[in-house]
Amino acid sequence: MTIKEIEEQTGMSRANVRFYESEGLLTPRRKENGYRIYEQSHVELLLRIKLLRALDLPLEDIRAMQQGNLSLEEALLRHREVMEQREQQLIRSKLVLESLLAEKRSFETLQPEAYLLKLETEGSLRQDVPKHFNLPWRRYFARAFDFLPNAAAMPVSCVGKQ
Repeated sequence: MTIKEIEEQTGMSRANVRFYESEGLLTPRRKENGYRIYEQSHVELLLRIKLLRALDLPLEDIRAMQQGNLSLEEALLRHREVMEQREQQLIRSKLVLESLLAEKRSFETLQPEAYLLKLETEGSLRQDVPKHFNLPWRRYFARAFDFLPNAAAMPVSCVGKQ
C-alpha cells in the first residue's frame, strides 16, 4: 500500500504519517528503491494513534502502550485525572475572568493580588519561562575562536573586515 492510500484510509496527511514514523511509532518495510510499503496493520495503528491524539494523550504514553509498558486503561485513567485538573483550573480562571469583566477595570487600575489568590492551587498558575534550547553547535562555534591562531592578538576593529 502506498502513502497516498494510507492518507485516504486514515484521513491523515503525509507529513503526519512521516512524523509518526520519525517518532518510532510506525515502521513500514522498504522496497529496494527505498519506497515505503504500508500494510493494513499500519492503517489500524495510525487510526489508534489518531484517536488517542484526538483525546490529547501524549506521544510518550502512546509509545509506552505500543511497547507494552503501559496499559490502555492506565493511560486513560491517568489522562482523565490530568483533564479533570485542567477543567478545575479553567473553571477557576473563568470565574476570575467574569469578576474582572463585571468590575470593568482598566489595565492600570487592575489589582491582581486578590485574583491571584483565587487562582492559586498547588502551583497551578502559569509560569512563563523561556524554553531551554540545546544548541551544542553554538558553544562549539564560540569555542573555536579560542583556538584560532593570533585571535587574541587581533584588534577588535579588524575582526570581520577583509
